[in-house]
Amino acid sequence: MKAAFTKNDVSNAINYSGNKETVNQLRAIIVNGKDCRELVDARFYMGRSSSASSVYCSVWICGADKHISGRGTASGYGYHKQSAALASAFSSAGVEFYGSAYGEPRRWDHNLGREKTPAELKAEKRKANKTRCNFDGAGDSAMRAAVKAAAVELKRIGKIKGRIFIV
Repeated sequence: MKAAFTKNDVSNAINYSGNKETVNQLRAIIVNGKDCRELVDARFYMGRSSSASSVYCSVWICGADKHISGRGTASGYGYHKQSAALASAFSSAGVEFYGSAYGEPRRWDHNLGREKTPAELKAEKRKANKTRCNFDGAGDSAMRAAVKAAAVELKRIGKIKGRIFIV
């Protein structure tokens, strides 16, 4: 999965911790020697009542002279609401994703009954990186991949040195 920033001056995230319960948090940090910086911070909230079903998400992206944020919500039943809220928050912040929400292309081709060649895998990955990725409802691994993709893009734009970790 790859990220692209489409807007520069969006700042509409809200810290809901005063009236909602924090249920999850994903952060992308970059470590270079003894230096450590946070690039992406995504927080997930739910109402405090026992019947609360909406998930709220706020995402802050800071680095490489970019300071943008966004917020999103997801409600209903039958799908992964945290990833849907995160996708909505990234969209609100002006971040688009390309590629696959599920990682690398599969090596085994069931239609042909054989393993794909390295050239076929490379061509499939190139083609996937040109199509929009919607990880809305795709689960925890897609959320981690999206946060990491946004951090990798910040690292690339700002020419920041170091390794990225998702915590």
